[in-house]
Amino acid sequence: MKKLFFILLFATLLINSTLAQTGTKFWFAAPEVTSQHNDAGPTLRFTNTSKTLPCTVNVSVPAAGLTIAPITIPANSAASIVLDVAPNNIKNIIENNVINSVQNKGIYIESDIPITAYYEVNNSNNNEIFALKGANGLGQEFYIPLTNNPAYVNHIFPAEPRAYATFDIVATENNTKVQILTHVPVEGHIANVPFTIMLNRGQTYSCGDTTGEYWKPVNHPSGAVVLSDKPIAITVKDDSDHTKGVQQDCYDLIGDQIVPVDIVGTDYIVIKGQLNPDRNESFNILATQNNTKVYVNGNATPVATLFAGQTYYQTNITLPRYYIHADRPVYCTQVTGFGCELGSAILPPLNCAGS
Repeated sequence: MKKLFFILLFATLLINSTLAQTGTKFWFAAPEVTSQHNDAGPTLRFTNTSKTLPCTVNVSVPAAGLTIAPITIPANSAASIVLDVAPNNIKNIIENNVINSVQNKGIYIESDIPITAYYEVNNSNNNEIFALKGANGLGQEFYIPLTNNPAYVNHIFPAEPRAYATFDIVATENNTKVQILTHVPVEGHIANVPFTIMLNRGQTYSCGDTTGEYWKPVNHPSGAVVLSDKPIAITVKDDSDHTKGVQQDCYDLIGDQIVPVDIVGTDYIVIKGQLNPDRNESFNILATQNNTKVYVNGNATPVATLFAGQTYYQTNITLPRYYIHADRPVYCTQVTGFGCELGSAILPPLNCAGS
């Protein structure tokens, strides 16, 4: 139900949100998703956007030397590759399951005809769809739009792998220098002290905290800054989130592939979803520049003035839609869903014109 809801929501929100994901080359860092929560593994889904030509799609994990047999998709059709069953039983090869370590797990997708691509965690109780952004997902400056809203906490599982909030980086070229600054301690690094990692093509790095009270949003690396000297792509994930700030009954994976700073904008529309009224549906605004003023629904008084890396969130939203304006570029993400089932996505700015 959640998957269908989000497909309909995106189509209703902006046709541009689909156009922006069309391309022939995609990079993706697959996040680890706990197997303690009805684990069923991931699926890659493709749609051939040509009305007349078939396409050939190749999927590989370059740094691991792994190539998945190409698939042919008829014109104006869709196809899927299930990654956790034979002959593509590679879930453990692609999920970034070691934090603060360089791994050979980046996924590269190439098509001879423009397509749209999605990575779906196809669990029965903990699913999510990650819309791959293609060229729009590549950049050299990012802020990490993980929510720090205390309404959402990770479920505490009694054994590993537990449910964490992380961001996962994949390099597209050899000898890529990546600098990271987080405002909270993360595995292997202290807060507010930048550190550097080196990645080759297809290598990945997962950043987050797995110690202490890791399940609390205040300890998630929200607003972290990531700079690189060559193009990279980044995935954010917040695994098995509860919606009331306590260990309640419903909990779900939320996340998305994000875009770099030069793709975000100043104006957004948030359309309310169908979460139950007590489930804290919210939107989150992350500033990329100091002294950013945020306005909601045309009010002359800003609801917040933010420094770069700070987040304003509005929780338990009730209006059918919200118009967000900032005087400097910001990220806007929404946590929504159906009933008590969560999902999340980075929203396209109103000036998005597609690829």
